[in-house]
Amino acid sequence: MQRRSQLLTWTRGDPDATPILWLHDRYDDPVRNRVEIALSDRLRSIAVRSPRLQMIGALPLGYFWFLGPFERPELTTFGDGLGQLETLLLELCPGRDTRRAWLAGQGEGGTMALTLASLWPERVAGVISIDGPLPANLDTMPVHPKPMPDMPVLLLEQNHVLLRTRQALQARGSGVEHRIAGGGDPLQESRCWLERVLASGDAGTPAHRKRTSAIRAGTALHP
Repeated sequence: MQRRSQLLTWTRGDPDATPILWLHDRYDDPVRNRVEIALSDRLRSIAVRSPRLQMIGALPLGYFWFLGPFERPELTTFGDGLGQLETLLLELCPGRDTRRAWLAGQGEGGTMALTLASLWPERVAGVISIDGPLPANLDTMPVHPKPMPDMPVLLLEQNHVLLRTRQALQARGSGVEHRIAGGGDPLQESRCWLERVLASGDAGTPAHRKRTSAIRAGTALHP
């Protein structure tokens, strides 16, 4: 019997469109605040709330995905969050469905999105991570990251250095674009990147590989 996800979500867009999951930063609550992260009109946007609530006395501080710093998550809470998200992915894109979901997140949510994509790349079309690193201790966990051949990934850096994350993703074969966020809205930068990738319709093809080869080989960040 297939499990159903217990995560609370807030959905916007065509229910038949390919989903994109928005995973919030630590202590945010996109469901309660009815946050509509509309990264593309072509996709069904689903804001997902973490199952864990941090309290200060009797007052709620906010929802979080795992304990510990972003680069070194605590295993139990981190694994539980990944398991919950895997169930949601299976529900949104079951085995008979050829679509793959997009993942996007900020901070802690970006860490969850990148890790989820590295563990189940067969169910993920691409990733946007704003200030969310791939865990440095991932190789010490009882999980098995897989190759991510030419998966489009945007790393948007505001306050967190993502060079190590870029190198780790490139080693797994993903087509990474790594940028320093400008002075504007990082979500708007993410929308522009996503619309360009969706419009090209060729992520994972030789043409896409050619466009990302300079980014893979070089160390310069793109504005």
